[in-house]
Amino acid sequence: MKKRILSLTLALTLCLALAAPASAHDMGRTGEYAVISCGSYHTAALRTDGSLWTWGNNLRGQLGDGTRTERTAPVRVLDDVTAVSCGEKHTAAIRSDGSLWTWGDNSSGQLGDGSTERLRATPAKVLDNVAAVSCGELYTAAILTDGSLWTWGQNSAGQLGGGMSAHRSTPAKVMDNVAAVSCGLGHTAVILTDGSLWTWGDNYHGRLGDGTTVSRRDPVKVLDDVAMVSCGESHMAAILNDGSLWTWGDNLYGQLGDGTKADRSSPVKVLDNVVAVSCGLDRTAAILSDGSLWTWGHNYDGKLGDGTTIDRSSPVKVLDGAMAVSCGGHDHTAAALGDGSLWTWGWNKNCLLGYADGNTEDEYESPVQTLPMQVPDICLREVVRKTVAQPTKQNLTVNGAAQDIEIYNIDGSSYFKLRDLAALLNGTGSQFSVDYDAAARTIVVKTGEAYAAADGELAEGAGRSAIAAVSSQKITINDAAAELTAYNIGGSNYFKLRELGAALNFDVDWDAETSTVVVASR
Repeated sequence: MKKRILSLTLALTLCLALAAPASAHDMGRTGEYAVISCGSYHTAALRTDGSLWTWGNNLRGQLGDGTRTERTAPVRVLDDVTAVSCGEKHTAAIRSDGSLWTWGDNSSGQLGDGSTERLRATPAKVLDNVAAVSCGELYTAAILTDGSLWTWGQNSAGQLGGGMSAHRSTPAKVMDNVAAVSCGLGHTAVILTDGSLWTWGDNYHGRLGDGTTVSRRDPVKVLDDVAMVSCGESHMAAILNDGSLWTWGDNLYGQLGDGTKADRSSPVKVLDNVVAVSCGLDRTAAILSDGSLWTWGHNYDGKLGDGTTIDRSSPVKVLDGAMAVSCGGHDHTAAALGDGSLWTWGWNKNCLLGYADGNTEDEYESPVQTLPMQVPDICLREVVRKTVAQPTKQNLTVNGAAQDIEIYNIDGSSYFKLRDLAALLNGTGSQFSVDYDAAARTIVVKTGEAYAAADGELAEGAGRSAIAAVSSQKITINDAAAELTAYNIGGSNYFKLRELGAALNFDVDWDAETSTVVVASR
C-alpha cells in the first residue's frame, strides 16, 4: 500500500510540475563550450577525447544510442563533440565541424529536422555553422557563427521569439548579434554582443525580469553588462561582467537565493565573484571564482548536495574545485571538477546519477544521494577556468614615460593586452610585431620587428570588472610555440607582464617608493 500511494503521489507531481531543463553548464559567451548537461530524466557528458556519453531514462530515445532502453551507466553516442544540451526528453550536440545534431522526443518539433516522427532514437543533423545551443523543455535554440539566433519546437507561450505564435518543426531566424542563449520551460533569454540581456515568453511569477508579469512574444531588455544567463522552470539567473549574480522570478522554495521566498519580477543581487551559474526546476547552483560551488532552493531528494533535504533560501557551499555545473530539470545535479572528474547527487530514479545504486527494485523508491558522489570511468573534456578580473589604476612607466592603459589584476598579478605593449615599445630595442594567422588560429609575434598599428590598442578601459576565462589561444614567438599565461577578457587576450618581458626582451621592475610598475627596453 505504501508503494502504491507513493507511486500515485509521484505520478501526480510529475504531471503537474513540469520539469524545465537547464542549459549545458550554462553557456556564457558563444564558444564557451559545455561538458555536462542534465535533462529532466537523463544526463550527458563529454569525455577528454570529444566523445559524448549519455545515461538515464530513454523512453523517448533521448540517449541517442538507437534504443529506448534505460541505461544505468554511461553509453557512448557521438564523437568529435564540443557542446551538449539536454531538454526534458531531447538532446542536442554540436560537433567540431560546427554541425548540430538532435535526437529524442519530437512531439512538438523540438528536434528541428522537419519530420513528423514523434521521436528519434539516433542523432540527426539539423544545421551547420552552429556556435551554441540550448534545449528548453519542448523547444530548442541555436546561435550560428554569424551571431544569428534560430529557434524551433513548441511555442505555446511565445518562447520561440520574433513575434511568432505557431509551433515550428524547422529552425526559424529570430534575431542577429546574439552571443549567448538559454531556454527554460516556456521562456528564453539571450545576451547580445553588446552585453545586453533580452528575454521573452511566459512571464508567470515575473520570470522575464522586466518588472511585470506580462508575457512577451518579442524580446524585452532586462540588463546590461551581462556575461552569462541561465533559465530555470520559472526563474532566471544572470552574471554581470563584474561577477555579481542576479536572480528573479519564482521563489517558492528560495531558489532566488536572496534569503526570502518572495517572487521577484525584477533582478535582485545575490552573490559576488560568480563565474558560472545553472538554474534547475526549483533550485540554483553557482560557482565562484575560487572554485567553490554553492546551491540553494528546493532540496527534496537532496538535490542541493549539502548532505540534507532542507530547503535553502540562501546559498550553501557544496564543493571546492568546481569548473562547471548543470542542474537537471527535475531532481539531480552534476558538477565537473578541475581534475576532469564528474560528480552527481540528488534523486537516482532511472539511474540519473550515472552509477549503480544497488537497489533499483522499485523505481519510485530508488535511493537519493544527498552528497556529491563521483561517477566512475568518466574523465571530462577540459573546462576553461574563469575568474573575475579587476581593473586597476596601477602606475606604469615605459622607458621613463608615464602611461595610462587598461590593466587587469587577476589573482594578484597584472595582465596587459599584447598589442598595447607592442605599441608602447615600438621603435625601441625591444620592439616586436603582432599578427594573427587565421588559418592556423595563432597569434604570431616577431621580436625586433616594427609593430603595425591596429584598432584597439592604448584605448582607455571601461574601468569595470569583467569575467575572464583562461585563454586557449595559441601564440608563437619567432616561429616557436610559446607557453604564456593568458586570459580572454571581452574578446582580447591579456598576458602576465613579467612573462611577456622574459619572452620579448624587455625588463619589468617594481618601484616601491612610487608604487609604479617600470617597463624598460633593453
